[in-house]
Amino acid sequence: MSINHGVFWPAFSLLTAAAVVSLIWPDWFENVTISANAWILNHFDQAFNLAAFAMVLLCIAVGFSPLGKVKIGGEKAVPMLSRWRWFSIVLC
Repeated sequence: MSINHGVFWPAFSLLTAAAVVSLIWPDWFENVTISANAWILNHFDQAFNLAAFAMVLLCIAVGFSPLGKVKIGGEKAVPMLSRWRWFSIVLC
């Protein structure tokens, strides 16, 4: 398995640094993350709502468009689930 070093190491370093800081200064880390979360939700709440709604519309559009009939696995591949079962799973 090959690792994309340009993607892996920055993400790994940031995650490791956050884990170390949270172990050394847990109260400070908790306050910073709560404050950052509150700021993001206060400033981008509508963007989250619109993005979620857009994704639902995109899934519906792809599901009922000709692209929704594309079979992964070749021409003779048989879907494991019907559209109704996929719809039921999505609702759950």
